Amino acid sequence: NPYGIGLLSSVTIADSLVLQGELATGTDTVFLLSGAAVSAIGGYVQGNLAKEFQIGSEYKDFEVGTPGGQYSPAGIRLFNSTQPGYVTVAAMSGPHPMADSLDQCLQRHWRISGPGIGFDNSEVTLSYLPVDFSSAFFESLHESTMVAGRYGNGALPGWTLPAVLSRTYNGPADGGSITLAGGVSFDDNPEFTTGRDAASIHTFLDTIPPAAPESLQIYGFNPSYWLNGLTASVPVGWINPYDSTGIARAFYKTYAPPSGPLDFTDSIMVVGGARDTFWLAVDTLNGNMPVHLWLRDGAGNASHLNTGSVIARRDTVPPAGATVIPFGADTTYAASFQVNWSPGSDALSGIQAWLVLSRIDTSAAWDTLAPFTNDTTALFSGALAGHRYYFEAAACDSAYNWEPLTGISEDSVFVSAAADTTPPGPPSGLLVNGADPMPWTNADSLSLTWADPEPGITAGYYKIGSAPTGNFDTTGQLATLGGSATIVYPGAGPAPIFLWLADSAGNTLYLNSGSAAVRADKTPPFNVAVSVFSPDTVFNTTFTVSWSSGSDTISGVRHYQLRYSVDSPSVWTTWADSLTATSVGFTGVEGHRYYFEASGADSAGNSEAFTGAPEASVYVSPADSVPPVIASVSPMNGATGVPLNEPVTVNFSEPVDTMSLRFTCAPDPGGWSLSWSGSQTVTLGHAPFAFSTTYTFNIDSVADLAGNPMNTGVAPNLPWSFTTVELTTISTPWAGGAWRLWSSPLAPLDTTALGLLGDDLGAYSDTTWR
Repeated sequence: NPYGIGLLSSVTIADSLVLQGELATGTDTVFLLSGAAVSAIGGYVQGNLAKEFQIGSEYKDFEVGTPGGQYSPAGIRLFNSTQPGYVTVAAMSGPHPMADSLDQCLQRHWRISGPGIGFDNSEVTLSYLPVDFSSAFFESLHESTMVAGRYGNGALPGWTLPAVLSRTYNGPADGGSITLAGGVSFDDNPEFTTGRDAASIHTFLDTIPPAAPESLQIYGFNPSYWLNGLTASVPVGWINPYDSTGIARAFYKTYAPPSGPLDFTDSIMVVGGARDTFWLAVDTLNGNMPVHLWLRDGAGNASHLNTGSVIARRDTVPPAGATVIPFGADTTYAASFQVNWSPGSDALSGIQAWLVLSRIDTSAAWDTLAPFTNDTTALFSGALAGHRYYFEAAACDSAYNWEPLTGISEDSVFVSAAADTTPPGPPSGLLVNGADPMPWTNADSLSLTWADPEPGITAGYYKIGSAPTGNFDTTGQLATLGGSATIVYPGAGPAPIFLWLADSAGNTLYLNSGSAAVRADKTPPFNVAVSVFSPDTVFNTTFTVSWSSGSDTISGVRHYQLRYSVDSPSVWTTWADSLTATSVGFTGVEGHRYYFEASGADSAGNSEAFTGAPEASVYVSPADSVPPVIASVSPMNGATGVPLNEPVTVNFSEPVDTMSLRFTCAPDPGGWSLSWSGSQTVTLGHAPFAFSTTYTFNIDSVADLAGNPMNTGVAPNLPWSFTTVELTTISTPWAGGAWRLWSSPLAPLDTTALGLLGDDLGAYSDTTWR
């Protein structure tokens, strides 16, 4: 009914409810079972709408509103409900009557009830209209900041302020919705509304201490920048958190956090604005001092657990120990040279810069060579020949404490007018990685050490591979200091390295070189592979695994590693490592197959990669005590007409040790040769048998792979005999005339006519005797 209807009594709906107008319930209720559906087509329930919730977590919309087309639905979400039951929602016109400032609250409120339903938590979503705001509560100004109120009608009725979880704005004058934390029970039939602020809904007694102060800083930093002894106090500033009664006082504790409300160093009356500051005395501080701050509000609430902290840092001790490093030689012939100094030390703030002074001769005033440098070296230029130059260094720490200058030179150098044209001699004792020749390595970085032939060496040159042909025929250049340097050599193979030096005057000569042997190998060995087992069955649990030696053309294969896997090539275990031989004994377990893979490592430490693919495998058979027997022979026993060149073939019942075979043949044609098919069948070649001859063959001895000997002389291992083809004689009756005589072999290889006539009497001829 689009014009609305009213209920005379409560009704329960199990299927569906279509609302095209206002359904007024009065004091009655529309109940919807959990499976019922509601379709609000321009209509809603004006009054009490109850929906059934099942066990678990569930969300339901409540299509409710107030008279006059003011549709203001609500949504309820229950988390982990422990029993089914109904939740009832009704929307009501006007501000909540218990609000303190009715004109500053929403002109609408909602009542929710759900007695007896237990759940872990809930969310309530309320949809409001533009007409719900007032002249003292503007949608455009207060919608984004308004607070929610929950009025409980239980044994102790009263207001609480539930947390606002989310807001949805439709526009500056289009209504919207707000989602609240609904609590853990609706047993007290709570009523919900919103207000411009908390005071609009109710004046609450403030019992909550302020939150921790935010953004604590000293001079805008936390920790503070390093202060020195000139600073006696510092400003500590922070941002105050919101508190309904304002911030009245601050407490602070230095060093350790407070252990209780009365454990503070001092307290300060504060302005209580958005940001406050107080001055902290640091006149006795030398180091780091944490400062812990907490607040008290206008109602007297404070908690020492709600602290913020900032660290004050002060360093009053200057650094020490910065000093000019002695020159390599007391005399230089150059107008420009490097001055180096050690950094010194500072226990607190650390060294940030140095000051270096210089002067010419002892009577001159000190000049500044480096006023505030972050480096520990400086170039001195424009030196005059015939004068000595003196130097002193001082450090400055991060608190701007300066190491005192003494006016006493820490080192000096004399600039000579005479030109030095003599190149240094060769370096002595040149070693690469501590040896000559150096140990094989696969690293690019090499360490050179040597002894300088004289003081004042400032540079070095080196060449790898062949002797230098000139001063600048180099692989690289070194800035030497103390007879050591590190170079990078990406090459491979053995190669000589030549090193020659330069002095401070730039003199150098490639002929004055020292040499050593570099040995580098970046390539791993290859072609190391386990030898295939033949046969691939063993009958002893201990056997030998062999592999190829592999190749390494540079440093050579040094040792090997053998891995194995049981029954499938999946999980690999190292059996032996660092082996110098190409075989090793292995012990397995009967009834398992073992897979093997080997790799090599060269003298430079390069290792051939394991692939996980087996190179050979062998099955360890359970103990074999059954001897082999003769399975079949050819020619068979009793055979006749055997061709003179037919081989003898013996097939055994199992693989045998081929080296254990012994046999006899009577009579013996000689010329025996053995050809094995695997290790189970042997074919015996021989010189041609004789015509019409019976041969007796016997296997005298043979053993299987487990060492079991064949039982000879018992069936089926008995001797056997066969007879060869008969000799055929061709004769022709005498009919007179002439005779021709020739001889032919008994066992001709060539049975053609010409072959038979081409005998030892000579070739056949129609005209001459043979």
